[in-house]
Amino acid sequence: MLHLDQDAEFHNYGYGIQTMRVKAIFFAPFRELFGADEINVDLDGTPNVKSLLDLLCNSNTLREKIFNEFDELRSDLTVLKNGRSIQTINGVQTELEEGDEIAIFPPIAGG
Repeated sequence: MLHLDQDAEFHNYGYGIQTMRVKAIFFAPFRELFGADEINVDLDGTPNVKSLLDLLCNSNTLREKIFNEFDELRSDLTVLKNGRSIQTINGVQTELEEGDEIAIFPPIAGG
């Protein structure tokens, strides 16, 4: 079972299942959409960035901001694992490890 508590943490209370904790960090309008600057998430199994984002996007509104109509990460977003773009690792299939920090940036416009 997954749980979001008042300290902005997801917990996966599996029975006898090894879990790991990662931190999702949100910037600009994502802070308001996700209701926090950051969320600590306990995951089990062999999670990747996609499974983390699937877990965090628990409403249609959030899914539309993160994924396109093909359920792929929107190309105008920037997602970093420990400061490194996931596009230079393995995209949304990038595996997560204990203590990883996943930063999610909205589209950046300017001129």
